[in-house]
Amino acid sequence: MKNIQLLLALLLLISGISSCNAQPDTSGTNKQTPKEEQVSNLLFYKIHEARGTEAPVLVVLLHGYGSNEDDLLSLAQFFPENYIVASLQAPYPIGAASFQWYDIQNTQNQQAEVTESSKKVVATVKELQKKYGVSASKTFIGGFSQGGIMSYQLGLSDASLAKGILVLSGRLLPMTREATAGKKASELAIFIAHGDSDKRISFNEANDAKQWLEQHQYSIDFHIYKGMGHAISQEEMKDVLEFVQKND
Repeated sequence: MKNIQLLLALLLLISGISSCNAQPDTSGTNKQTPKEEQVSNLLFYKIHEARGTEAPVLVVLLHGYGSNEDDLLSLAQFFPENYIVASLQAPYPIGAASFQWYDIQNTQNQQAEVTESSKKVVATVKELQKKYGVSASKTFIGGFSQGGIMSYQLGLSDASLAKGILVLSGRLLPMTREATAGKKASELAIFIAHGDSDKRISFNEANDAKQWLEQHQYSIDFHIYKGMGHAISQEEMKDVLEFVQKND
């Protein structure tokens, strides 16, 4: 897996097991040193706090399989100064500085682990909302790869938790579909982004999720990136920001 630092004006396309493995750029004069937080029964996270007097917006990010809370934290630089960006660490370790939201190998444990991870994310998001005085209408939950899969699970299971979800190179789990199928579609704002050359989670799975959600009356903002693999691009982050600002 390649470790490539983000520059101020460019987020390079990178590849990895299930993570963009991006490191925060701290060279700018307006950059902050992220805070680390660990509270009993909540997930470990790092956070870039908001600045200025404008009402804050909370963006909670979930990393991909095999990564950690540092992975997506550098994406904070793409958001305005009044945005709080928190990057959470998944609860299940699989190696040194390597974590997962659920076991991709042992399918028998997946549903229980997805449920347990979801509970911990929900508790952490609610704690962040309380701590920073941010309402659900000003909260967005997003993730890359397995983190994107979890974002579907969280948003579709409880639309009262956040205004919208950001699914970057993810897919929709069968258990999420089953739990959602009988529900009336909520007003949850859903952003889906995927590279058409993704070999980890195919573009077809993203398109399939889009079609299923539309059939169930959800409103989707769908973006395809030509030639992009399992990665995050600068263009994609511009689209993410536009979506969030349109819906915050």
